[in-house]
Amino acid sequence: MIEPMKHVTVLILEEEREAALEKLRELGAMHLVSGDGAVRSQASEELTRRKLELEKVISALEKCAVVKFQPDAGDGRNVFDSALALIGEHEQIKHANEGLNREISMLTVWGNFDFSSIEKLASQGIYVTLCRDVASNYRKLAASRSDTVEEIGLEPGGFCDFVVISTTKPAPGELPEVAFKSDRSLAVLRRSLAENTARLEELQGLLDELAGHLEAVRSYQAEVGEMLDFANASDALSAHGPVLSLEGFIPASRMSEFGATAKRSAWGYLAVKADPAKEVVPTLLRMPRWVGIIRPLLDFLSIRPGYDEFDVSWAFLGFFTIFFGMLVGDAGYGTLFLIGSVWMMRKYANKPKGLLAAKLFFYLSLSAVAWGVLTSNYFGMSGPVICPALSTAADKDRNVQLICFSLGMAQLTLAHLWRMVADSRWRNLAAQTGWIFFLAGNSQVIASLLLNMGSCPVAMGICYGVGFVLLLAGEVEWGDAGSMLGFPFSLVSSFVDMLSYIRLFAVGMAGYYLASCFNAMAGQVAHSIPVLGLVFAGLVLLLGHSLNIALAMMSVLVHGVRLNTLEFSSHANLRWAGIPFKPFQRNNGKQTQE
Repeated sequence: MIEPMKHVTVLILEEEREAALEKLRELGAMHLVSGDGAVRSQASEELTRRKLELEKVISALEKCAVVKFQPDAGDGRNVFDSALALIGEHEQIKHANEGLNREISMLTVWGNFDFSSIEKLASQGIYVTLCRDVASNYRKLAASRSDTVEEIGLEPGGFCDFVVISTTKPAPGELPEVAFKSDRSLAVLRRSLAENTARLEELQGLLDELAGHLEAVRSYQAEVGEMLDFANASDALSAHGPVLSLEGFIPASRMSEFGATAKRSAWGYLAVKADPAKEVVPTLLRMPRWVGIIRPLLDFLSIRPGYDEFDVSWAFLGFFTIFFGMLVGDAGYGTLFLIGSVWMMRKYANKPKGLLAAKLFFYLSLSAVAWGVLTSNYFGMSGPVICPALSTAADKDRNVQLICFSLGMAQLTLAHLWRMVADSRWRNLAAQTGWIFFLAGNSQVIASLLLNMGSCPVAMGICYGVGFVLLLAGEVEWGDAGSMLGFPFSLVSSFVDMLSYIRLFAVGMAGYYLASCFNAMAGQVAHSIPVLGLVFAGLVLLLGHSLNIALAMMSVLVHGVRLNTLEFSSHANLRWAGIPFKPFQRNNGKQTQE
């Protein structure tokens, strides 16, 4: 469910700013919003900059080869300062090396010479000019001048490097002179590049040593995060003379706890029901434990329902689990996933987020095993027959397709039932009932045309007729031209949405035939190559099934997620426009959020 929120305005005295914010942070129940005219302080700007620098340092240290892991050693701030300085120097040298490489590339064609020798010759009346131009211009220049023009080299693209030697000083712009960035010789540049490269290796070694203190840096990052949260909370206060006001949202279930704290602290406050029509209200989801395993997927997709929408977590979990099993569709793959999920649960036993993700993967793997057993599919090979209607019957494909469309009908009908519960006005009830009838008509058309299950014109006509009349009465806004013109397209779209569920059958079948093809290829290799045939066949199986598993996981993210977040959500009028509830609290404190 979506936790009801109260919009709370707290009044405190200026002299109690720090103490009041500290109490609010300990309470950990209020999602703060900035007041009118709030300005970011220098402290929050500085802490934001440090937070970004910490992310940069941690990212760099995570890529290092740790010399010695020291989880409890080292001061996080000192390690951060040292690493930041090393990274800064490392970046400067890398940038300098890019310039050196460009200069070396320009000078390589001219060879190793000293620029001072050109100046020395000029003092003696001999002017040497290093030039570069397209080959056609070089030839014209060589033919028109009486002094010495010598080609040095012709580069790809038709450019020619050449030198002009004369006893008179060329006028500015007379010759296409090469503009070198410095007067260092090729030998000097290469020596500088070598010195810089050696320094880069030395800096990397120092960073590798500091990487052993990564946990200390992460602890410092958490400390800076708390300081930044506190500074932002202070910035959110609005001044009214000696009185400060702070606004935010508190879950209704925690208002009594907040009220007790406010009474003890002598704060004034006003709490009103949050109004999503006037303000952006954060969404706090309260899920039963059995539904909560879907949370890692929702977080990965960065989606959550808006405060004025409804929580579809249990429906998302149920249908997504079924879709996962049908899209993977292989009991062998599902067994591998089960083994992997058990390993993940043991590895992340002390990490709640990782453990929850492992549990989700475990349940999804069970679905893949179950569907693979029902369809008798084990690594692309037939196995024991449990359900002949889905595995050996002549019309097994039609039966699977029927299940796909039945799931579509059930999910889309649920979406409209949800909308009926959310809005009980007669026009909405008529519209949603009309859509359910129209979907039933779509199902009968699909069963007749695609599944060859025969037709029932009377039932089809009743469904479409009743649905159409109810939609005209409740869905169409007769005073809105856009609604009237868009209505026919909505009818077509509902039929297309039903057809979308055939992807469950198509993708699952493609995975089965791909696995079968790799099995056949491995068998041919094993029989055609003496001795080493089994080795090469094993490689074919390993690479082939690995590819098929990767494609199956991609199909889950593309198709399984799509059916929930597009087809279902569009029928449920679910925009996933929610923002997360982020209470002002200590990072290591009680997690109020969901």
